[in-house]
Amino acid sequence: MYTINPATTNPDDETTTIKVNDATSSYGEAAPSFGISVGSNVKDPGNLTNDDFTFVNKATGQVVVGVPTDVGDYEVSLNASGQAKVAAVNPNYQFSAGSLVSGTYTINDVITHSEITVSRTIHYIGAGLRTPIDVVKTLTYDVATSKATGISTYTPQGSYAAVTTPTIAGFTNSGNVDAVTPEASTTRPVNPIVTVTYTPTNEIEYSEITVTRTIHYEGAGSQTPHDVIETIVYKVATNKTTGEVSYTPQGIYEAVETPDLAGYTNSGNVAELIPSATMIQPENSMVVVAYQAISKPGNGGSGSETNPATPGNDNNDNGNGTGTSSGSSNGTSISNVGNNKIVVNATNINRTTLIESNQHKLPQTNDDSDKADTIAGLSLLGLTLGLFGFKRRKRDEK
Repeated sequence: MYTINPATTNPDDETTTIKVNDATSSYGEAAPSFGISVGSNVKDPGNLTNDDFTFVNKATGQVVVGVPTDVGDYEVSLNASGQAKVAAVNPNYQFSAGSLVSGTYTINDVITHSEITVSRTIHYIGAGLRTPIDVVKTLTYDVATSKATGISTYTPQGSYAAVTTPTIAGFTNSGNVDAVTPEASTTRPVNPIVTVTYTPTNEIEYSEITVTRTIHYEGAGSQTPHDVIETIVYKVATNKTTGEVSYTPQGIYEAVETPDLAGYTNSGNVAELIPSATMIQPENSMVVVAYQAISKPGNGGSGSETNPATPGNDNNDNGNGTGTSSGSSNGTSISNVGNNKIVVNATNINRTTLIESNQHKLPQTNDDSDKADTIAGLSLLGLTLGLFGFKRRKRDEK
């Protein structure tokens, strides 16, 4: 009998080597069909399926049941059924373990990319109205999101620039803000805030201002008193740090008594005023005191008037010592001329009442008052001439 035994393969002999083909896929895709590459002296059975291969997770060393689906690297080798199929078509060889070379199956994650912009705000506090406005710096991040895990990785595409803190007179500050490059992270970055604090040195500058209160009189024509002006000095304290200003009075406005004027009433005296300290700059003020002429009633009558006797009055004396007389001249009645109670004509207009009425009517001007004096004067002249003629007729009649 002649027997031919299968030759044992040498791992160094590439002609008899069988190698599992490497394969790759992306996460979520269907698994590829796995196969082998054979040396020139051996045959490929051509009927291998994915069930003829064994998969071992390279990271953990664990055998995976079936074809892997998770992202990772896997060692792929022929299992018993696969080796049997190879042996069946290659009866002349006994394949050593070294002649059956494993392959690698890699499942790659699917990464999507996007961008976000993050802002770093430099926020200033402590300087009151002079506090600088916020400074905002932006930074772009690349966002790489894993399809397999849903985890995103945020990678900055630059740095936050340095910011110089403005100097403010009367304040110190907590310093400049340095440049910074954030690290990549799987935590979504938030908008950072850097606070710069100003601390006042509170330098106070002192000065003074003078404020007036004017008592202004009006309504009494030429008799109107002159204005009275009162002054108060205020101490002014200016905080050069905050810009705030305070005003503190150094006295009071004294009460002012309003002068009495004959023939006038007035709106009263001016009371004492005690100003208060304030943060608002005080202004000059004015108090107006008004005079009002006292109205006198006119003499109503029928054209004649009788007055008590006046010592030394010889106007139209009838010799009976009573000092009372009456008469007429051109329709004008005359009575007690010595007391300036004169009825100018039959309308019974009293001269004194006429003058005062016109003065009360126009207290700001002298025009109508002068006209009234002129009319009264002319009336008095006419009356005197009439009286002179009346006496002459009396003598002629004797």
